[in-house]
Amino acid sequence: MPLGWTNALPLELGGGPTDAERIYEALRRAMGRGGVGPEGGLEDLWRQCKARVIADAGVGLEAAAMQAFPDRATALLETWEELLRLAPAPAATETERRAAAAAALTGKGAADWPSLRDAVERLDPGLALGLQDRATARVAQLGKVLGPRDGSVPFGTGATADVVSAAWPNYSDHFLVRVHADASPSDALLAQLTLALDPALPAWVDWEVYVGAPGFYLDGGADDLSLLDLTAFD
Repeated sequence: MPLGWTNALPLELGGGPTDAERIYEALRRAMGRGGVGPEGGLEDLWRQCKARVIADAGVGLEAAAMQAFPDRATALLETWEELLRLAPAPAATETERRAAAAAALTGKGAADWPSLRDAVERLDPGLALGLQDRATARVAQLGKVLGPRDGSVPFGTGATADVVSAAWPNYSDHFLVRVHADASPSDALLAQLTLALDPALPAWVDWEVYVGAPGFYLDGGADDLSLLDLTAFD
C-alpha cells in the first residue's frame, strides 16, 4: 500500500484500507455522482483533512474502550493491577503484566487439595498447606445462627443490641485452610494468596496463614514456662 496522508507512519502500515481512507471514500460517495471535484484537488483537500480528523478521533475512543479489558489495557493497566491486588515484578513487561491481569480476572481456581497445594507453592517455596488432624479437629454443632426477628431475646453475648447473627456460625476446622509460612509473609505475598485462594474456595471456607508450629504448648515446651496445664483452661 502506498504511503501518504491516508496511511501516515507510525499508526498504520500495510493491510487493507485505513480508517482515514474508508472515511474519505464515504465522504466522497455522499456527495453523489458528479458532486465532487477531482481527487487531490483544492476542493478535495478539505475532505482529506476532515477524514483524517474523524479517523484520529476514533482511535482515541477505541483506545478508551480497550481500557475495560485487562488484556488490552494500557493507560489503566496499573488500575487493573490495583483492583486485582497484583504486584508485578519490577522487570515485567507490559505484555506480561496484561497477561497476568487477564489471568487473574478470568482464571478459575479448583478447591481440591492438589490444586490448592500447587497454587500456594507456586507463589513462594516457603509456603505449604497444613494438614488438619481429623482426630483433633473441631466439628460444627447445630446451633443458633440468627437472632430472633423481633429482638426480644438477647442474642450471642447480649453485649450490644445490634448483634443479629453469630460471628462464627457452626464453626468447623474442616472449613478452614491453613497455610504454613517459613517466615512472616509480606503484604504483596498475602495479596497474591488472597487472589489465589479466595476465588477457588467455597464461600463457607476460610483460610489463614501461620508461622512456626501450629497450636501452643500445654506442658511448658523448651522454655518450661507455660503453666496452662496447672491452671484452669477454657
